[in-house]
Amino acid sequence: MEPNKPRPAVQDIKAMMEQAKRQIEERMRMVRQGAVPPAAGAVPPTAAGVPPRAAMPPAGFPPVPLQPVVRPTLPGAGLVSRPLLPTAQIPSAAAAVRPVLPTTAAVAAAPAAGGIQDIASFSASIQARLANLKRKDGDQPDKPMPLLLDEEGRVVDATGKVVKMQLRAELKANQRVDLVGALANKAHVLEKAAREEAAAAAAPAVDPAFDERIAARSGERTRRGFRFHEKGRFQSLAEKQRLKERMALLEAEIAAATKNTNLSSIVKVALAVPKKGVELDTSVPDVEWWDAAILPSRSYDDLDKMVEGSGGIALRNITQLVEHPIPIEPLSDPNKPVVLPVMLTKKERKKMRAQRRKAEEKEKMEKIRLNLIPAPAPKVKMSNLMRVLGMEAVQDPTQIEAVVKAQMAARQKQHEDANSKRKLSKEERREKKIAKLKEDLSEGARVCLFRVGSLKNAQHKYKVNVNANELYLTGAAVMHDDLSIIIAEGGPRAMKHYKNLLLRRIKWNVEDEEKAEKEDGDDSEPKKENKCELVWEGLVKKPAFQHFEMKHCRTEAYAREYLNQKNVAHYWDLALSEAVVAYDSDKD
Repeated sequence: MEPNKPRPAVQDIKAMMEQAKRQIEERMRMVRQGAVPPAAGAVPPTAAGVPPRAAMPPAGFPPVPLQPVVRPTLPGAGLVSRPLLPTAQIPSAAAAVRPVLPTTAAVAAAPAAGGIQDIASFSASIQARLANLKRKDGDQPDKPMPLLLDEEGRVVDATGKVVKMQLRAELKANQRVDLVGALANKAHVLEKAAREEAAAAAAPAVDPAFDERIAARSGERTRRGFRFHEKGRFQSLAEKQRLKERMALLEAEIAAATKNTNLSSIVKVALAVPKKGVELDTSVPDVEWWDAAILPSRSYDDLDKMVEGSGGIALRNITQLVEHPIPIEPLSDPNKPVVLPVMLTKKERKKMRAQRRKAEEKEKMEKIRLNLIPAPAPKVKMSNLMRVLGMEAVQDPTQIEAVVKAQMAARQKQHEDANSKRKLSKEERREKKIAKLKEDLSEGARVCLFRVGSLKNAQHKYKVNVNANELYLTGAAVMHDDLSIIIAEGGPRAMKHYKNLLLRRIKWNVEDEEKAEKEDGDDSEPKKENKCELVWEGLVKKPAFQHFEMKHCRTEAYAREYLNQKNVAHYWDLALSEAVVAYDSDKD
């Protein structure tokens, strides 16, 4: 093939195809008429050194048999079998351009072998060669095709369609890499297909209730985006919470104040009692409202008519519905559950104190580490002077000793100032003591009733009166010649001390010295034993006395009348009955 020979244009190829068609039609016409002229310049097959069957097989002009030759294709496509023509049968470029026409002998033998059908197949083979000619670059293999670009710079063909460029590796190393990648992709595809087949085989039977139209949720967790809050949102929430807490605290204080003053019950009773000036309807109605619904004439005369048989009640108004009364809240508050305080032992209190001090020290060290507060100066003493200061103490020991003593004095003064600041004044100590002795009696007061044989001794009367006042107890000591009683009201702590005083500490058998000297000479009369006994102890709703009194009564009636004014006359009756029983038992 000549390298500089121009490539035939599309118009030339179309002209050659039209010429070949005309020649084929002329030959076919001549074959039908029976006269076939020899082709100009035709060379017999035997003269060319080619066997007749190899040059042009008769009867239908079958194509030359092809020999399969195995050649590698593009990388990654595997090995395929591609038929190639023998070397002696590869047409040249000129033969590819010019259509090969059958010889006269072949055309003459064509009617005997098949006639017109063989000619049609031969024409089809010519058309196929011409079509391959358009795709192959056989005339100018060394000259590249012109590169056509559109306005956007994309590669297009002669018709204007965009051509997708496929880059192929030229080096063997790159081809090997592409081949390995293609084999890996193929293996991945095969493995995926195998897994799908295994999953399909292991899949359970189709559930009739399964709906494929409903999309299943993915198991992957989607990443959430940021959601920013508006400025000032949390400040407003904090303000609302603080306001709510202040309101709750205020309500609790008001409730406690009303409970201590017994104001809540008074308010509820006042709300329940009608106001003055409002007249209440106390008249009795002719018919009650619950009976009026079933009486046709809204009168009880209908009942008499029903007995006589001339009337009756409206049964249609009687249904299965039940009317419930309106619930009314009770005037008093419901009893709240009592929560006992947790009492810690001494060891537990020490452990809690150590843990609290450790947490405070740790917080202080964190603040020092973050430079929020300055680090404290080293605590220098005379004992650790050399260890802390080192060479500074050796250079000027007199000055360092004076500085250390000044620091020690400052620490001592700071400690004393802190103690004096925490120390209570005389008035504060007195108020603290009173608050410790005075107990809350809003929930009730503890009462103790004592019976004493005689309170004529001045020391006994002084101890009973003064200790009751010091413990802030209320009550009275009613003294009579035959019977004396002591009534004490107060809290449990004060009552414990007062009981210990009357039952253990006071010696009731000691008499005045003068009386003892007078009675020394008269031993005929037996001495009556004087003692104090606890008659009764219990709780009352509120105290009956405002303060502690010493009352001397000449008669029993006067003593009982005094106690009756305080609504506690039963205390005298109880003590008197106990005294009578004790006297009878001693007499027996």
